[in-house]
Amino acid sequence: MTNYRVFLVFCIAFFGWQLLAQEELELPEKQCPAGTVLKFDRCLKEKIPNNAEYADNYLGWVCKEGYTQKRSECIKLWIPKHANLNEDGKTWTCSEGYQPYRGTCKKIDLPDNAILDETGNGWVCKEGYKIHRQKCQKN
Repeated sequence: MTNYRVFLVFCIAFFGWQLLAQEELELPEKQCPAGTVLKFDRCLKEKIPNNAEYADNYLGWVCKEGYTQKRSECIKLWIPKHANLNEDGKTWTCSEGYQPYRGTCKKIDLPDNAILDETGNGWVCKEGYKIHRQKCQKN
């Protein structure tokens, strides 16, 4: 089966400002085999790095989940202890009860009368207390 892409090609002749003719043509679409890309109307073999895959738009490549791009290669994403890979597959977030600290996840030391905040990666004072010098002081 032949695939077609519709191109509008206008054959226009002007007599003064008057349009005399217009025609629409269909031209076949060029298909390239897997592992090649269409560039300058030619199918060229495209090398992609290890741990990469073709981008959704077929223009280049992206690193697979758990890998990140560094120059022209995909390197394994380092995920510290007590961290989880995010849905994007490229970044990480500290687990509940831990907070980011110099590229790692550090356990949160809760002061007296403090609880984890709603993110789980910080803390707030219990009701009736306020933060004062990284401690919870009675109001």
